[in-house]
Amino acid sequence: MYETTRGTALKVHREDGGYRRERDAYLRLHDLDIQEIHGLTVPSLLNHDDACRILEITLVNPPYLLDFGSAWLDSPPDFPDEHISQWHEEIRDRFGSHFADAMAIVNALAQKAGIHLLDVNPDNIEFEDRHRPFR
Repeated sequence: MYETTRGTALKVHREDGGYRRERDAYLRLHDLDIQEIHGLTVPSLLNHDDACRILEITLVNPPYLLDFGSAWLDSPPDFPDEHISQWHEEIRDRFGSHFADAMAIVNALAQKAGIHLLDVNPDNIEFEDRHRPFR
């Protein structure tokens, strides 16, 4: 992630799959005019370059929800039940007392936008205002 002199951020992807998933998630959020989920600000996509796999997005301060490179649109991957249980335990370990809040955000994103967030961690879902933009 690179901050620009325009007060935006550039995110450069190495691989095409993550770039396209993130681009498509941001385009869907834009089309649905979703700028926040459960009080967490979502960056807006300002520009993108498919050839270079670059996204230009707005900077946001905590609380925020970001990073859709591992997100799936419309339906989640078909994981076995034990994998889903392990995923929930990892989220519980990462968020502690904010586990229910994190899951509410994941579920709201899926219900409102059909975006299934897989990379659920405190770098992507920030609840507390640390008075700093994401980097």
